[in-house]
Amino acid sequence: MRVGFIGLGNIGGPMALRVVKGGFRTTVFDVRREAAEPQLKAGAAWADSAAALAAQSDVILVSVPGPAEIDEVVFGRQGILQTIAAGAVYVELSTTLPSSMRKVHDALKAKGADAIDAPVSGGAPRAASGELAVWIGGDGQTYERVKPILSTFGNKLTYMGAIGMGLTAKLVHNQMLYSTMQVIAESFAMGVKAGLSPDILLKVARDGAYGSLLNLLPRTVIGGDFKWADFGMGHITRKDQMVANQYGRELDVPQPLANLVEQKMIETIHFAKK
Repeated sequence: MRVGFIGLGNIGGPMALRVVKGGFRTTVFDVRREAAEPQLKAGAAWADSAAALAAQSDVILVSVPGPAEIDEVVFGRQGILQTIAAGAVYVELSTTLPSSMRKVHDALKAKGADAIDAPVSGGAPRAASGELAVWIGGDGQTYERVKPILSTFGNKLTYMGAIGMGLTAKLVHNQMLYSTMQVIAESFAMGVKAGLSPDILLKVARDGAYGSLLNLLPRTVIGGDFKWADFGMGHITRKDQMVANQYGRELDVPQPLANLVEQKMIETIHFAKK
């Protein structure tokens, strides 16, 4: 297969390099020609635009910052929609709205091409080592066709279902990630201000119930048993979350998310008693 790769940034660049080194005949394009130097040195060819790249590619992978850049790559004056061949496959590695991905899919389908979403997770180091997680949405046979390419930079490939489902998985993952990072920051700030070291707090997180949180998901969120860690919701709220938030206030540590969690727990208890 002739592969085209658009977007050679912090993650796209290493992914594209792994595609080239994986033995695929690869053409690359980026708004900055200098970003392509590693891929060109490894044997890739250069295209002067997304349209030029699409004209000579069977599979087009796109890794750009966001929705505006995706629109330009696909629908712009020099976008791939101008030249993509019937039977070609568009692979969206970027993060965008599932509804936007369906719009791209439908536009390409009208040209006889196909599209799948395959957002990635793991960061630049794992992109370079080929250890990214890749979540795929779209036609299953199309996914199997491009799977050897995705496997050059991803070692955790999971097929999610219809078009947009890979992106849905990525958005769920990111929402969990960033919300958790926020509450960890609030909690660590309280602990450090009280006199504990970050290293000790990390051990606390690993050794206690928090360290097994993911293992509890099959029982709680999936299984419907919300007596988390054998405590009732009211006990958690009144004895643990409320006390922790009060301590944060005593230390004058802002904890907006932790306070919101307490409020939501109270609302849940109130609703359950009705």
